[in-house]
Amino acid sequence: LGLDALNICRSDINWELHVLGDGTRKRAWMHLAERLGISKRCFFHGWIPRDQALKVMSRAHVMLITSLRDLTSTVTIEALALGLPIVCLDHCGYADTINECCGIKVPVTKYNQVIQGLAKALESLADDEMLRQKLAQGALSRAQMFSWENKIDMLCHIYSKRLNKGQDTK
Repeated sequence: LGLDALNICRSDINWELHVLGDGTRKRAWMHLAERLGISKRCFFHGWIPRDQALKVMSRAHVMLITSLRDLTSTVTIEALALGLPIVCLDHCGYADTINECCGIKVPVTKYNQVIQGLAKALESLADDEMLRQKLAQGALSRAQMFSWENKIDMLCHIYSKRLNKGQDTK
């Protein structure tokens, strides 16, 4: 999805794609990038140590997540904590994690509509640096909602509410 979306982005947009990680589809994606004529702009890093991955991510302007299977990956929160606006599918856990303050969600519809939506989102961020900066600030704020401290507070609140509700019914 990401390669096809980048392939249809306007030619005046200066982009690079850095793919971190490995998997059974890596070779196919490398071949697809070659076939589309965009391989010189695509960098497939494979599995790299976390500190190196964070360095690559910290030099990025946007995080593109096209997964249809992940519920929500840890890298999403890491990207938000680095101030990366996220372009993703409005699907699974991403639908709840990413909001209009930190990213752009693309509805999961037909294939061509999805790649058009991804391309449009990427183009809008490339065209509007103020929007990208606003979403970057929103990403930093959104990441705080997923901090361990906030998770603990939320769990304590849920347990307290549940325990109090149980006492009311006795």
